[in-house]
Amino acid sequence: MTDRPLSWMLVRSEVRLGLWHINMHVLFNISVVVEKRGPAAASLAQRIHDTIYGRSSGTAGHAQALLLKPEQLIGFHTASQGWAIRACFLYTIREEKMEVIIGIDVSSQVLDACVLTGNQALLKSFTYTPIGCKQLLRWAASKKVTIGVLEATGGYEQRIKRLLLEAGVSVHIVNPVQIRHFAKGLGKQAKTDTIDAQVIARFGQVVPLPPIIPPSPIHQELKQLILRAIELKNMLKAEKNRTRFATGSALNSIQSTMLFLTTQIQFINHRINSLRLQDGSIAQQVDLLCQQKGVGVNTAITLIGLIPEIGRIDRRKITALVGLAPYSRDSGKLKGKRFISGGRANARHALYMPAWVAVKHDSEFKNFYLRLIDRGKTPKLAITAVMRKLLVRLNAMMRNHLTPLQEY
Repeated sequence: MTDRPLSWMLVRSEVRLGLWHINMHVLFNISVVVEKRGPAAASLAQRIHDTIYGRSSGTAGHAQALLLKPEQLIGFHTASQGWAIRACFLYTIREEKMEVIIGIDVSSQVLDACVLTGNQALLKSFTYTPIGCKQLLRWAASKKVTIGVLEATGGYEQRIKRLLLEAGVSVHIVNPVQIRHFAKGLGKQAKTDTIDAQVIARFGQVVPLPPIIPPSPIHQELKQLILRAIELKNMLKAEKNRTRFATGSALNSIQSTMLFLTTQIQFINHRINSLRLQDGSIAQQVDLLCQQKGVGVNTAITLIGLIPEIGRIDRRKITALVGLAPYSRDSGKLKGKRFISGGRANARHALYMPAWVAVKHDSEFKNFYLRLIDRGKTPKLAITAVMRKLLVRLNAMMRNHLTPLQEY
């Protein structure tokens, strides 16, 4: 679209329109404002609309006629008297790239897919096997799919996500709770895999989704190792608790399991450290985060692995992503308590002890914590606020580190 103004006379000399040059493939809305000094103003507005849309093939929009008094049209002057009808176009032009979206409902054995092209929905099911995935990718390529939307399905979505990214499709993983609420908002009470695929695709069409930065193979392995280490630590804690009441052979079995788990944790920690040293950017980011009091190497690499968005989004988004954003619950005169909700629990847990260390050794965090306590806040609420403040600071530090690199 260019900003070169044009003048266009519509059949009758008494109607003068100031129009902008319009790209024929742009979606635009048109409101026709008509000053009525004679009959058939609305009919003229409709003819203007039909003429414009006849000239612009492939466009879509909406025309609305508003009958106004002459004094309401300040700044416009008619060139004729009597039955002259003056009209001007007030329109909003929004240039859009028509994306083709595929929504995929993922289960352990079947992939139900829905491709949206404009107002058309194409449905197809594939087996969740290597052959079925190739068939889905070929089908998506034939439809020129550019965006893929998947539900988080306990890890089942990871393989098809990786294949779509390798095929050049921008992939977004969305919360299943959001999808279900969105379906109810559309009036869909029934729930089947086919319906879910359509709703997922429609969700990706109307809801702005943040851009996805495809992780490198090292980042993918780092995240998996961090999550595996957390699982093993939880298993080791459970085995330690069982030693309280176990005796004899049962106790020997528990101790053997604990030894095995300890060995595995040490192996994974060694591999994580090797990845940190292997990738120069990860090592620099870890060193950067460790400059904050309370943040050690383990915390820094956990945050980098579990929050790859750190430094790339603003403070409100990062706190909501981790689950440290307080949400209001107000209605009318009711002023409800604020609570945090959702988010990445493992990343949030990794900030708990560093927050206490920051309160003890960083004067800014200490004063912040004490101010909250003096205002009657509970220690748990105050430390949660410190965790949020710590995350915001780490995000700002990482943003300042990444910005020069991006500009370069």
